[in-house]
Amino acid sequence: MTYHTKKYYFIKIRKSVIWLVALTLALSLIGLFVHYLGFGQEAILTPLGEGTPISLITYDEWGYPKDIDGNWIENEDGFYGPLDSRRPHLEGEASWYSIDGCLGCSPSRTMANGQKLNDNAYTIACNDYPLGTKVLVENTENNRFTEAVVTDTGGFGKYGRIADLTIAVRDAIGCGGLCRVKVFRID
Repeated sequence: MTYHTKKYYFIKIRKSVIWLVALTLALSLIGLFVHYLGFGQEAILTPLGEGTPISLITYDEWGYPKDIDGNWIENEDGFYGPLDSRRPHLEGEASWYSIDGCLGCSPSRTMANGQKLNDNAYTIACNDYPLGTKVLVENTENNRFTEAVVTDTGGFGKYGRIADLTIAVRDAIGCGGLCRVKVFRID
């Protein structure tokens, strides 16, 4: 067995061992750098002092995923949240109605579901969805939306409208009189 005598004679180690140690050290440093940047890791955050990881993805009340900033992200069906216009929905003009009156209404009239109209309830009249359907109503002019329930039908279709909104829904989405809306089914 011969040892290299130029530089390493005093520790009697072959050059190949020195290169192997240097390569191992370099790969370890690269691995730490890659780990520090988070490549190949799932988006999970563990708060300091706690052992249970918390996902950066949350879900809204309708089951759609949101990122850490609260923006909707693509779900397994390819949609970005419940208001994605690629989802089946109704779009058109909506009017509002109240206990005080509407076209063809009287204060004593009951809705199609058998209940009296409540101006403070988040309900709409819609001919295209069955009674009891939960919907999201979005004002296309200001992008404000709210959840509502279909509790009534009506003759507003003959005026080219898709829905009648209660005062609560109208105010929640910022609709003055007539406004353009999208109605998305969520149940």
